[in-house]
Amino acid sequence: MAVDLCIRVDSVPRTSRFLGKDGFVFMKRPNDPKSFEEAVCLRLAKTIDRKLKSSGDRNSSQSDRSSWIFEFSRIDTDLFCDLRRWLRIHVVRCEPYQHILSLHSSGLMNFMTWKQAVSLFPRSTFALRRSFVSRQEFLQSDQLLSSHKRWLERYAKKEGIKIIGITDKLFPKVEVGSRFIGDKFSWVMEVQPVESLLYMLHYPSPSPFRPKDVISRDFAGQLMVHLLKFWIGAQELRRTTHICEQGSHGYGVRGP
Repeated sequence: MAVDLCIRVDSVPRTSRFLGKDGFVFMKRPNDPKSFEEAVCLRLAKTIDRKLKSSGDRNSSQSDRSSWIFEFSRIDTDLFCDLRRWLRIHVVRCEPYQHILSLHSSGLMNFMTWKQAVSLFPRSTFALRRSFVSRQEFLQSDQLLSSHKRWLERYAKKEGIKIIGITDKLFPKVEVGSRFIGDKFSWVMEVQPVESLLYMLHYPSPSPFRPKDVISRDFAGQLMVHLLKFWIGAQELRRTTHICEQGSHGYGVRGP
């Protein structure tokens, strides 16, 4: 499984330097330039001027908020074997959260910043195992094998998650109305720093879940780890039914 990182295009040089220092190698495609930065520059050169917008608020099309995907890998050696770690960088021309909100369906709208894990539709996604299609616009990138849409289709089939298309049918217990990141329908879970460089998400259940890699503090503010699933077992999620308010700023999850 690969970890997905979503960054703004202006963070590419810093991201490239960080990944190089951390031992990750750019996995170029046959027609790609040799480096990550050159590959992004080529994409920018092929983008028409009016699409090079500085603010996601002015990006009127879903395709303007779609990402360019690049892969990196690193070999980690442990006592028994060599493990190849994969990293997918999603480069966007808007704010990362705007890209996440434009994804194909609600079950994909889970992500991590450097200090919080956020699920926008936790009840539908984890408790009721439903993902509602959120846009009608067709994107060519949705057909790529590496796309979030294709991944969710495979995962949903395997794990018994229902993907619900555009419909006028009413579904019970759906998070509707004016929604905001961090509102009472969201799950916002704080990430606690461990040994200065390792961020671990403590989940009050029989087992914690954590990001699958190490993120340095000085760089972490520039990227968002877009988690396609929260690595929590379905049975644990069904047992977790209480939402506890943490002041007026956000919400966390606790066990029964």
